[in-house]
Amino acid sequence: RELTTFITVAEQGSFLKASKELYITPASVMNQINKLESRIGVKLIERTNQGTQLTAAGRSICKDAKKIIKQSEQAIARARQIASDEQQAIRVGTSILRPCKTLVDLWSKVDDGTLSVTIHIVPFDDSPSSMETMLDSLGREIDCFVGPCDSLTWKERYNILPLTPVDCCIAVPRKHKLSKKELILWKDLDGETFMLVKRGDSPVLNKMRDEIEMQHPQITLFDTPHFYDTGVFNECEQMGYVMETLDIWKDVHPSIVTIPMEWNYKMPYGIVYAKNHLNLCRHLSKRFKVIWAQKRQSVYKPTGITLHTFYTASKNYTAKVHFSIFLWFCIKLCKIISVAAKIYPHPQSRWGIFSVTKKTCERPKMSTGRISISVFYFLCNFHSK
Repeated sequence: RELTTFITVAEQGSFLKASKELYITPASVMNQINKLESRIGVKLIERTNQGTQLTAAGRSICKDAKKIIKQSEQAIARARQIASDEQQAIRVGTSILRPCKTLVDLWSKVDDGTLSVTIHIVPFDDSPSSMETMLDSLGREIDCFVGPCDSLTWKERYNILPLTPVDCCIAVPRKHKLSKKELILWKDLDGETFMLVKRGDSPVLNKMRDEIEMQHPQITLFDTPHFYDTGVFNECEQMGYVMETLDIWKDVHPSIVTIPMEWNYKMPYGIVYAKNHLNLCRHLSKRFKVIWAQKRQSVYKPTGITLHTFYTASKNYTAKVHFSIFLWFCIKLCKIISVAAKIYPHPQSRWGIFSVTKKTCERPKMSTGRISISVFYFLCNFHSK
């Protein structure tokens, strides 16, 4: 304060002008200058009838004081900026099995340059004990992470932004007899030891366990911890067991092969974040949902002209008649396919990889892929007959 008053007096040239600049009385200005001179033991200002003049020592002090005050202001500004950045930073946890790449990719689409928020990457370990520690610190040391999120406990303790379900698959060592298969059937697992997360609060894995225990008693279950880590993959490779895994983990272990299974189990996958970051994460989650919806629409958006637009755009009456006949033929073909599925309900032959069943063909809304596979299966079996 006294240095600031001294610099103001030096710049204004009088105590009166300095008092007006500082909005204090001239007597207060003189008292502060006297205290500064008394503290350092050097006369800084000469009082004259025309005003004030700096002594040689005063000019030296004034020059250095300006630098000190400027550096002090810059230091304070930097400290405030760092504090502000820490308050507006999202600390994203990342690990081998729960990488943050999905969130970072979404972030690049969300951040249009107007967000005053940054991302800090915080690594953590996938071991069960480390996962428990990380979850306990969620909201304090880590704000969110990306991974499988079907835990009922998590849904109560945290906020979850679901992104997309991922397929449950089978993992086997490369030297295993099933490693060359493109699709694993239930009968392939007869006599195998199956590594599965022990029963807990995962509805998907509990349902999978129930199906194995009730319908496939030939399979021996081997319980694993609630949280997978690289040690579980190492044990699978060393013991030669088969293991339930996710398709997103296919590159985790170089000696493990991930193969699709003939079941229909999918694991919810999304962003888990702390409830005490509602204001910030809710705002971002809304943007994430919009971006993710746009991404899914871009993936599933039909390419080319649709049948409806083709029909309505056809102004030629003959073209519309031909097109109607074509649609009638397609409907009849679908009915033939349904009948064929009833005649041949068990395609467990060399074409069994397509797994086309009677139930599949009887669905009212069949995709183009299922129709094509059904036609292929029908023709192949018809030819063999």
